[in-house]
Amino acid sequence: MCSVSIICPIYNEEKYIKKCIDSVLAQDYPQTDLEVLFIDGMSQDSTRKIILSEAKLHTHIHLIDNPHRVVPQALNIGIQKAEGDIIVRIDAHASFPSNYISTLVHHLQTLPNAQNVGAPCITK
Repeated sequence: MCSVSIICPIYNEEKYIKKCIDSVLAQDYPQTDLEVLFIDGMSQDSTRKIILSEAKLHTHIHLIDNPHRVVPQALNIGIQKAEGDIIVRIDAHASFPSNYISTLVHHLQTLPNAQNVGAPCITK
């Protein structure tokens, strides 16, 4: 099984972050093969508190500072810190079906010459 690093740039996401975390924790992909990196642009709301609380319960959840406060820098920081064989980029305003990660990994491994895969998004 490949290890997967999930990278999520965030800033002031207190209204959405718990639902996002819950959907990541509900993945059918083995939690032992996941690391979740929330790259925070120095949130001013309770986003950091929520993530740190979850990180105490789930050792594969990590909060990393992004003093640059912009998404491209957050992604660069996340990629540099990622330890997984595969990197999945998510957004905090989203929640994911329980087979999201396993489906992406499956397609990445089985499609000839695939180096990047994605999935449709439903905007509500």
